[in-house]
Amino acid sequence: MCGTYLSTWERPVKLKDGAQYKNPCVFSVSTSEELIPFTQKSQENWDLQYTMSESHAIYLVAREMRVYRPVEWGKGIIYDLHVKGPLMVSLSPGLNPFIAVFVTENKLYGLLTLPGAPTGSKTFHKAY
Repeated sequence: MCGTYLSTWERPVKLKDGAQYKNPCVFSVSTSEELIPFTQKSQENWDLQYTMSESHAIYLVAREMRVYRPVEWGKGIIYDLHVKGPLMVSLSPGLNPFIAVFVTENKLYGLLTLPGAPTGSKTFHKAY
C-alpha cells in the first residue's frame, strides 16, 4: 500500500538568525510539496503515525500528543492531549483506531473521543 505522505527527519541545527531549523517535515508524495514542518531534537519517536484512512495523524512532542487532520494541515492541531511523562504512542490498525499512550501507567484513549478520559487503562507494578 502506497501512502499519501512522506516524513523526513534531519539532524537539528540552528540557523544563522538563531531560529531552529524545522525537522521533521511532511511532504506530499504526489506533488513533492512540503505540507508541514515540525521541530524535533530527538530521533526517537519522531515519525507521525496515520490512521488507515489517513484521516488523522498523531505526533508525540515532549509532554503532549498532538492529533492532526492531514487534509487540513494548515488548520494545525485538532486535539492536544497533555499526558504526564509519555514515553511513546502507538496507533492501532483498523477502521476504528485507538491510541495507546505509554507512561508509568498505560492508558488507552479513543481517537474519535478525544479529548476525553481514557477508555481503558492497565497498570504494571514491578516486584522487588
